[in-house]
Amino acid sequence: MKIAQYGTIIVVIHAIAHGLHGLADMEIPISLSLLQSLSIDTVIVLTPIIAAVLLWMPFDRIGSWLLLIDKFGCWIGIWALKTIQQPEQVL
Repeated sequence: MKIAQYGTIIVVIHAIAHGLHGLADMEIPISLSLLQSLSIDTVIVLTPIIAAVLLWMPFDRIGSWLLLIDKFGCWIGIWALKTIQQPEQVL
């Protein structure tokens, strides 16, 4: 039960951060390819929601692993955002 609560908190914080990042992207016109949009939709939006739902079901172990793998993928995305030269890079 604690893992489900913590995982849900992580997903909610992630959703808030993603929403704020999306608002910032509206200010800077960012054009995304189809592959980039698909990646954002699955890794950043859909997968954490599925993981949070699984955490509250008898599939909590699968939900935990899915959330862990998703967060690892997000860290790779953050690393790429900071190291690869692209229009969205501000620092």
